[in-house]
Amino acid sequence: EVQEGVTIKQVSIEMKIPKNCVGILIGRQGSNIKEIMEKTGTSINFVACIKGLPDDAQMAEILIHKTISQQPRQETLIIFVPDRAVGMIIGRGGDSVREIQRVSRCMVDIDRGASLEEMKKIVLQGSREEIIMAKELIEDIVKEEAMMWSGGCCSRPPRIKNIRPAIVDISSDAEEEKLEDKKEEMKTEIQNHCIEVLDKVEATEVPLNASIYEADQLPMRNIFDSHCHIDFILDRKVRNPAIRTYSRLVEEYPAMHHQKLEGFITNYCDPSTWPELGTAPPAMLSSAWVTQGLSVHYTVGCHPHFAEQLLREGAMEALESLLVEGRGRGCVAVGECGLDCSRKNGADMDIQIEAFKLQVALALKLDLPLVLHIRDAEKEGLAVLESCGLPGTWPVHRHCWNDSWVRCQAWLDLFPGSVVGMTGLVTYRQAEQAREVARLLPLDRLVLETDAPYFRPQYTGVLPWDGLKFAHPVQVASVAAMIAEVRGVSLEEVLARCRENVARVYRIPVTGQRREAVNAVEDIIEDLINSVSDDVKTEAEHTELKRLNDSESDIGGQRKKLKTVVDHLITQDLNCQAEPFTPGAAEHSLLPECEVGIKSETGIRQGTHELAASQQEEFSLRMIGYEVPCEVYVSALCSPGEFWVQKIGPMSVDLDQLIQQMTKYYSEEANQKCLSVTSVDIGDIVVCRFGTEDSFFRARVVEVKESHGCNSLSVDVYFVDYGDYQLKSINEIYKIRTEFMKLKFQAIQCSLAHIRPETGEDWSEDACDKFEMLTGCDRGKVLWARVVGYQASGVPWVELVDSGRRQTSLAQELVRVGVARWVEIEK
Repeated sequence: EVQEGVTIKQVSIEMKIPKNCVGILIGRQGSNIKEIMEKTGTSINFVACIKGLPDDAQMAEILIHKTISQQPRQETLIIFVPDRAVGMIIGRGGDSVREIQRVSRCMVDIDRGASLEEMKKIVLQGSREEIIMAKELIEDIVKEEAMMWSGGCCSRPPRIKNIRPAIVDISSDAEEEKLEDKKEEMKTEIQNHCIEVLDKVEATEVPLNASIYEADQLPMRNIFDSHCHIDFILDRKVRNPAIRTYSRLVEEYPAMHHQKLEGFITNYCDPSTWPELGTAPPAMLSSAWVTQGLSVHYTVGCHPHFAEQLLREGAMEALESLLVEGRGRGCVAVGECGLDCSRKNGADMDIQIEAFKLQVALALKLDLPLVLHIRDAEKEGLAVLESCGLPGTWPVHRHCWNDSWVRCQAWLDLFPGSVVGMTGLVTYRQAEQAREVARLLPLDRLVLETDAPYFRPQYTGVLPWDGLKFAHPVQVASVAAMIAEVRGVSLEEVLARCRENVARVYRIPVTGQRREAVNAVEDIIEDLINSVSDDVKTEAEHTELKRLNDSESDIGGQRKKLKTVVDHLITQDLNCQAEPFTPGAAEHSLLPECEVGIKSETGIRQGTHELAASQQEEFSLRMIGYEVPCEVYVSALCSPGEFWVQKIGPMSVDLDQLIQQMTKYYSEEANQKCLSVTSVDIGDIVVCRFGTEDSFFRARVVEVKESHGCNSLSVDVYFVDYGDYQLKSINEIYKIRTEFMKLKFQAIQCSLAHIRPETGEDWSEDACDKFEMLTGCDRGKVLWARVVGYQASGVPWVELVDSGRRQTSLAQELVRVGVARWVEIEK
């Protein structure tokens, strides 16, 4: 038993291990303990007893200590949440809290005892990273509950921020004097969504005129996702009853918006979640559909997984109605439909074939493109298409190709009018077959898709990390980048060619090709105005049209207004030459000219809103021509006859990013000194704080006056993105950098339609207070706005409806409580 002075007799070493370290030592599925035993050739039993040669046993003991010491220190965090949110945190049967523990790997202990000041204690145990993740997940649930409690308020913070934290945390090892510091940290964290915090961190690291991501450097706005499922993201991933539209989704998850995103096509393929009849475009998309510069479309069909539902009584009639009423309002194709023989589909093949045939026949009847889902059923699918007599030149999108290049080539030969969709699957390490197809597929037969929320791309360097667990349309840029890499071409070329293919198959024009449409619409409006004569219904209408037709200014050779408000909106809606706001873009030389000669206070206030068309955000032509509503929230108000709204969605995300950048820049003392001013003119666009807030905002100078008793000037400014007015000292005002002028001014002045003051011409204080309460102006409550007309001044009459379950009309509510009277809109 002795060899060269070293014993070969096995020894046993007993070790005492803290209970909370046993799991760490074992590792996931025993990985840590197995690795130690393999390295040392020993056997280890619990309670830890090591058996083996002396040297090996000692080495195993060293490795055990090393394994334990390398693990993150276990910490404890105590947080308090509102009592009413505990039910959502626990979930039905404990599902929610178990999911929090599974995702974060943190122990979550919810105190079931009595509430303390309507707050419940939750104890989190784990590493620092695990605790942070668990805390963020709980914060999200608390926010969701708060939105439901407040009747569907927007997640964006109000102008006057509420600094009271939603959750208070107490570290178990913290000293009493550190408690207030902890609370202050929580205030900052709770007021912002976790993704927004990440965006702020990135903004501090990247200069204003630079970006490390390929998508930010694209010369054109042509990121287009040809196939996704926004309804699945809402229903299966987000599952928040307060977030039911794309615009709200983008507000909640800003990473889902990108300045180079041109648009997407979302597929309604589950009959149980089809849009309601008579609502084209669907409520889920209406705000996005009327957003200028965003090309949003949808398809309706039945996925083979749900084939049985299509054969139920009335289903095909409903599908045809949805497709017919959606034409011209965003609906562009039938689908996705097809056959699926994979293990995930339990639908009978005969039922699938019958449902497939019905949809192909309907597409032929309505002259609509087809979106096909054929998986593990190539032979059967081709047989159905042949039996239906589908021409080879028919516009077909063969969605989510996941087969060999040989079969793909055969498909392309059979259907030369079709295109093949490649998803994020092409970025997966094991997907060599998909990358081969992407490399060999002709670029004029390829379209890009995410199939969101599925197939989240695994490709870095194109977009910043977004922290989400599902795919979304912006990530189609990562799909394009991988295809560009395997083909050896540029990202811009792949995006441009694939966008042209979408235009050909779905008949969606590329935005840069719409100039002819603009000219045609202008000619139609010109003819319409010139044809107005005595046949006009009322003399008032005729007078107004004539005034608008003749209201041109010769100063500088530029018109003060277009012939009509609609004409102006058409130009703005279809003029896609204007670049979208790009955070951190290079400087532009254009600044708005100052308006001078306005002396009276009333004149100043009116002049404030006569902004250049290229700078002022407006309601789009689609809202007026198609009577489609959009989501807004009231940002400032004086009365029901004078208030300001901001549109919810991509533009408000751009505004948030702009304010973050301006705040970062103007918070630096050196920049303040460089951009300080000693004088301003009426009409100047400047930057200043609002009230006691730390953020900086864009504002327009409306009046300048001497301050009594001192030499400094007082400046009355109008915050162009919110609608507020405030008096500032000249020392609080700074010049604006030109790159901060790319985004249009977001505040849109409106008047509430159908009502007037109950008595007299002025609104009572009670009416204003009631209106303020209904709009939720102080907390960002989401409302639906519909434009029903325009005043002679150009201010729109809008209907406002509560976005909650009751769908309350604010005008009708003011009439009901006796502070307003109902009138018809003045033409």
